[in-house]
Amino acid sequence: AKLNSIGHLVRKLQLVKSRYAPPTEPYIFDIIEGAGLGFVYTKRTSGFEPPIQVSGLGEIPRGSTIGIFGLEEDKVVDKLAELTEGKDVVAAYIPGVIMLEKMLYRAGLGRRVYPLATFHDLMYLLYKIAAGQEKADVIVFSGLAIVNRLNPVDLVDYLRVLGAFEDYVEYRIIVDLVSEKEVIKSPLYEGVDYRIFL
Repeated sequence: AKLNSIGHLVRKLQLVKSRYAPPTEPYIFDIIEGAGLGFVYTKRTSGFEPPIQVSGLGEIPRGSTIGIFGLEEDKVVDKLAELTEGKDVVAAYIPGVIMLEKMLYRAGLGRRVYPLATFHDLMYLLYKIAAGQEKADVIVFSGLAIVNRLNPVDLVDYLRVLGAFEDYVEYRIIVDLVSEKEVIKSPLYEGVDYRIFL
């Protein structure tokens, strides 16, 4: 019954939004246990943020996404460790690729690593960071290459939620063991501001 009433609330919010606001991207809703209804929407404006200093890259705009891609695990781990040095880091990965989880631990990110088995897990991690239950300067995502296989509608939802993290961290890092060719043809990696191929 509780899920049904939340479903009615979501439909009411969507109806009110459609009546009183110009057409925009849809809200993305999810039920967060113990918190209620979480939602993500696309920001319409952005304010000026002073650039931040990142070792190995120099000054970058706050909220940027850095992509580290390569086929040699050692090089990728070294670069990841360099870019997260001295930062408070939360890491998340798509489970099933054991090598990726080990790679995050080797880069020194083993304390706060979250598996993202479902879209709900991604929304829950966003909630924890937005609510201040997890503090992070940098968030690292790994194993997202599998998300590229989703249908375009679901892929857009993932992209919107990944983009929402920019409000809560200095910068995001997407790290995957993939070739440059795979990166170039991937819609997921298209939004990466700084691509590093190793």
